[in-house]
Amino acid sequence: MPPRHPPGSLSPRQISQIHAHFIKTPQSHILNPLLGALTSSAAPLDALFLYNIMLRHPAAHNHYTFTYALKACSILQARHKGTEIHAGVLKSGHCSDVFIQNSLLHFYFLSNDVVSANRIFGSINFPDVVSWTSFISGLSRCGFEREALDKFAAMDVEPNCATLVSILSACCGLWELNSGRAIHGYVLKNWRRVGVILWNAVLNLYVKCGFIWGARNLFTKMPERDVFSWTTMIGGYALSGFHKDSIELFQEMLQVGPEPNEATVVTALSAYSSSGVITSISSVNVNIAFSSQNAWKFKLQ
Repeated sequence: MPPRHPPGSLSPRQISQIHAHFIKTPQSHILNPLLGALTSSAAPLDALFLYNIMLRHPAAHNHYTFTYALKACSILQARHKGTEIHAGVLKSGHCSDVFIQNSLLHFYFLSNDVVSANRIFGSINFPDVVSWTSFISGLSRCGFEREALDKFAAMDVEPNCATLVSILSACCGLWELNSGRAIHGYVLKNWRRVGVILWNAVLNLYVKCGFIWGARNLFTKMPERDVFSWTTMIGGYALSGFHKDSIELFQEMLQVGPEPNEATVVTALSAYSSSGVITSISSVNVNIAFSSQNAWKFKLQ
């Protein structure tokens, strides 16, 4: 019986085929798609194995090769390998390529290396929206929310949905309701189509800042609401002391909304308990069944 290899990883036969291919036609436009596929596979470590081989053949790699390898390092949290690839980028002369610079930004922020990320961003001659978004989201995620807001104010390109979601997260951390409302106004004025993810980010900010009237107004006008929208609004009512409204919205969700998840159920039970409808969670017979479709069935008796 042949030896087994981990699911998603390269088998010895596939490795032999790669070596044979290098001997025959070591061309980057053929090998980069394979490198990208390995990076997105269940075994991104194999991407670094292929990258090491490609690096030995000048015709086998180009600037796209480095972006795939850096993505694999980000997934694997391979800090040492990532800095090694960065050194290879500098040596190869691709250090001014914005795609590689954006990949390095993402890599260093995932490593919580704000200093290196700041150095990379400062070296980008013409940052695109991906550069700005990576930098702003990275600062926010690493706890530098105020700096993220300052960078957002300095943007010289139009933000996209990911940019606004990131800066709204920073506003949440700073309780910057006015900045969040200004972003909401910008979206209403300039964007014709807005996805539920961005509306959820605004909704979450309003709830976190206690702006329950604004949250309710936004929630009722949202053209699409997912389970996160409903759970956020139910929790917002409960946190603001509007337990009756929280319970009524939960009951409405059971009738016309999406199936609640575990967070929704916990939030609703808290509202029931705080409202005085029940004195404790244990005093209620809560029938929760998790079906094969991962749908919650909730019933209070």
